[in-house]
Amino acid sequence: MAASPLYVPLLQRGGLDPSARVLPLSCFAVTASWPPERLAAQTHYRSYRIAGASTLLAAGYPLWPTEVLDGETPDPRNEVHYDLIVLAGPDLHLEQFAGTKPDRAAARARLAPAFESLVALLGPTVALVAADADG
Repeated sequence: MAASPLYVPLLQRGGLDPSARVLPLSCFAVTASWPPERLAAQTHYRSYRIAGASTLLAAGYPLWPTEVLDGETPDPRNEVHYDLIVLAGPDLHLEQFAGTKPDRAAARARLAPAFESLVALLGPTVALVAADADG
């Protein structure tokens, strides 16, 4: 639910008004050096889905290369980190997520179709193989 000033240059490059709000979904590119198991290491994720970037882009979902920080430390996965923009615009009313329980429920119901459309493009859920404690 990005309102961060750090998004302003990305909004401008993406042809959006700098005052727009975006609803991003953090994702990673799978590569030979970043397979799903390595990407998920030290997280609580137990499964993943894969979609080709060309499929997402063709469906109208922008992919923005972005970085993640853990405090002041850059995440080592930043070289393959992207924000997939599920929705963007000036009237997303994301402030509802800070409201009452009924406000939050209404916001989830209003935004659910956008996420359902995205999930329909993704491949099947794949279980992650548990990594050995020794690495």
